[in-house]
Amino acid sequence: MVFGFFYYSGFKKIKLIVMSQTRTTTPLTILLADDDIDDRHLFAEALKEIPIATQLSTVTNGEELMNYLLKKPMNLPDILFLDLSMPRKTGFECLFEIKNDENLKGLHVIMFTTSFVRGYELEQNLTNTLSGMGAEDYIRKPSGFEQLKHTLNEALIRAIERIHLKSRAETHTVSTQKIPDINFKQMNILLADDDMDDCNFFKKALQTVPLLTQLTTVHDGEQLMKYLFENSEHLPH
Repeated sequence: MVFGFFYYSGFKKIKLIVMSQTRTTTPLTILLADDDIDDRHLFAEALKEIPIATQLSTVTNGEELMNYLLKKPMNLPDILFLDLSMPRKTGFECLFEIKNDENLKGLHVIMFTTSFVRGYELEQNLTNTLSGMGAEDYIRKPSGFEQLKHTLNEALIRAIERIHLKSRAETHTVSTQKIPDINFKQMNILLADDDMDDCNFFKKALQTVPLLTQLTTVHDGEQLMKYLFENSEHLPH
């Protein structure tokens, strides 16, 4: 049970509030391809502390990654974090092979690197190149642990949203039950706000969040306390 007080200003902020308050009931399966043992350890520890349930597997070089994926084409991870600079096969080579393989090309790939790029323009060129090759996202490895947690949480939220939207496009349905391997928990949400425009805005924003939600609203403090006391056995999340 989680209670919180938030200032919200826009759809994205509301999405982050809702996503950060729950864990998926079925963990997201994540595969990390990274040759640095310290980076793999920090990645695993950071995942344990973010509010999204995950199940992590790791490989240590590009050849091991491709062997892993090709042996399990019908049981792929939900998300692959792929380091650019790896031995045997680089992240570039692996990304190219993944996106040109009929059985692997649907895999959600997040490029993940400490590679130093000089200047915004070169960084943008790299991002554009990776996107053109089929990568869904590109993030830098932060130097601090707290920043790593924040970066991973944001990346996973973006990934969940994109997987959800892709599933909707493929199935022509809004039901999250159609999303393979991901089962989203229904959130019972109580909004206490006296501004009707804000209430409507909040409701519309929730409809864009890839979680099942049930919204109840109250419009003043007395209504709020009465609702909480009357529903003490079934409080909102």
